[in-house]
Amino acid sequence: MTLVAAGLGCGERGGPMADALRRDCSARVYFTPPAGVTSASVVGDWNQWTPGVDPMGPAEGGGLVARVRPPAGLFRYGIWTDGAIVDDPRAALALYDDAGFLERSALRIPDCTRPALEWQDLAARPDGTLTARARFLASDRGAPLARVRAVLEDGRALEVAAEGTAITVRAGGVPPGKHRLSIEAIDAAGALAEAGRPSVWVEPAASTWEGFEGTVIYQVIVDRYRAATGPLSAGASIDAFHGGSLEGLADAIEAGELARLGVGAVWISPVYTQPAGSETGADGAVAAGYHGYWPTEPRAVDARFGGEAALDRLVRVAHATGLRVVLDVVPNHVHRSHPYAKADGWLHHPAGDCLCGRSCDWDSHLEDCWFEAFLPDLAWERADVVSTLTADALWWLERFDLDGLRIDAVPMMPRLAEQHLRDAIRRAYATDARGAAPVHLVGETYVGRGEQATLRYFVGPNALSGQFDFPSMWALREVLQGRARWADLEAETAATEAALQGGAVRSAIVGNHDVPRIASLAAGDVLDAPRARPAPEVATAAALARTRVALTWLLAQPGAPVLLYGDEIALPGADDPDCRRDMRFGESVGAAAAVLQRDIGALGRARASSAALRTGRRRSLLADEQTYAFVRDAGDGKPAIVVLHLGPPRVLELALPFDLGLAPGTTFTTLGGAPVPQDGPALRLTLDENAALVVLPETRR
Repeated sequence: MTLVAAGLGCGERGGPMADALRRDCSARVYFTPPAGVTSASVVGDWNQWTPGVDPMGPAEGGGLVARVRPPAGLFRYGIWTDGAIVDDPRAALALYDDAGFLERSALRIPDCTRPALEWQDLAARPDGTLTARARFLASDRGAPLARVRAVLEDGRALEVAAEGTAITVRAGGVPPGKHRLSIEAIDAAGALAEAGRPSVWVEPAASTWEGFEGTVIYQVIVDRYRAATGPLSAGASIDAFHGGSLEGLADAIEAGELARLGVGAVWISPVYTQPAGSETGADGAVAAGYHGYWPTEPRAVDARFGGEAALDRLVRVAHATGLRVVLDVVPNHVHRSHPYAKADGWLHHPAGDCLCGRSCDWDSHLEDCWFEAFLPDLAWERADVVSTLTADALWWLERFDLDGLRIDAVPMMPRLAEQHLRDAIRRAYATDARGAAPVHLVGETYVGRGEQATLRYFVGPNALSGQFDFPSMWALREVLQGRARWADLEAETAATEAALQGGAVRSAIVGNHDVPRIASLAAGDVLDAPRARPAPEVATAAALARTRVALTWLLAQPGAPVLLYGDEIALPGADDPDCRRDMRFGESVGAAAAVLQRDIGALGRARASSAALRTGRRRSLLADEQTYAFVRDAGDGKPAIVVLHLGPPRVLELALPFDLGLAPGTTFTTLGGAPVPQDGPALRLTLDENAALVVLPETRR
């Protein structure tokens, strides 16, 4: 039988559906016992940690398994064997014990008194035809589906068809942008199904979006980018608010500033309400919360950034152009005036006597020290802290229809912080049969060279989607300074790729808002005294050329590289906070920097239109003392070759691999259109001093 409804509030027809599939609200726990152990049982909060209540039996393929049936809720558990409790290495969640000392595996059981929809496909064509398919899962009472209604968020009625347990939603003529669906599926007993929050993108005609894997993310400090009206407060202290706003950023997006760079997503700094006044840091400097990292409220947008209406507009404008929005969130700490700082037992070291790197060492107190005396550290060991902060992060995602979150200070919290956020997203959003949800979670795991294992620790299907590649960033910077070789950079990059293989998105970076600007580093300036010696303008041809080399490396990397605002115009900056200067537009950019901006924009747009540069496999071709070359190959016979050179002019004979699938008659040009001479399977490249080339194939007609 088929049901059709015109939309919420419209007429509907049809009766109960047959052959309903029931939700399974049990959980299977698997265990590979040590040699000689033949029995075990699952113990947890629901069975008072009593051995034998939920025994494990042989599992198909080996090991042991138990199917446990707790009531709906979140439970800690373990596996009882040989008189001890061990954690489940396959657990998707964790929680601390009541004392806050011992971390235990945790599982969540859904509420099977309600039916649910399992989404199997959410898609739209460029012509605005939208299709969504779901499967109805009955509650434990077995009541079949009775009626379905659906609308788009803007009130547009949707065609809904149901056959058996299959539901299909369709619409035509949907404009470009992101569209949320409101679905109401009710069973014959009158119970409303859990449906998640399905959303579908209608991409602009020129879009090549294939997910965060392959896009370029543009990082913006809202206060330092663009004001809603007039210029930023250029005369204000580097530690003060300068007047940049969400409205200003939205205006820039509408004006095509980001489109000219070829970026697919924008990462904006935190927009929480900040302290009204200033604070004195451990270094004695007096500063305001212009950067957004000192929250005084959990769910409020600071009026100085524009308030909620401005964030709504920014997201709406970005989505209309196909741009994804990633918001920076701060779950590790709060400002001392925040209500959570006054909650009983919610803080580590409530007396404020454990400051990171000062009264407490980083190594042994990484998860409980305070950044500053006015930034209390939150105790993620408490279950109520976990649930509250997870709900707050989810509120930002849902309230503003965001596409991702950048998680601040990841290693300063237990991994369960990311696990619970991923779990909340999976439950709140429309997920497909694989459990995927359309939210990108990228973490700030601030590590040094050779620390890829730490990056790996925080990623996975139940944690972060991706990581910033700090190890490669440090290696690149050392190459620019003459303290490392190109081979060292290749080794770090390969190590990060290996650590994140299996689905995690690598975000290459050459800098961020916490370290000196790449242009000033390339110029060889002194950068360790940001207030006493601000970095000078980067004006020499050599410095700009070396900056181009670094940014070419960045935008040619696999994954989702991050371009910090202003790097494309060689914005100078010493250490934090000098690296957070105001963005420049128009004539204030300067002629030489404008050429750099043009070239970086051309590379960004080329990446957006090249499968090789977006998603192609990266392979090193050369890494000697002066020159580094690698190829990006998507297997379509259209590879991209990237050549970076730091040193005097050089003529390079670069042999190409034979397995690139090049068509007969293929010739090559640089990104700028200059033909590249060939000698058999080799390219003959004339490299200027401090050169960066991207070479693309051009098939003869």
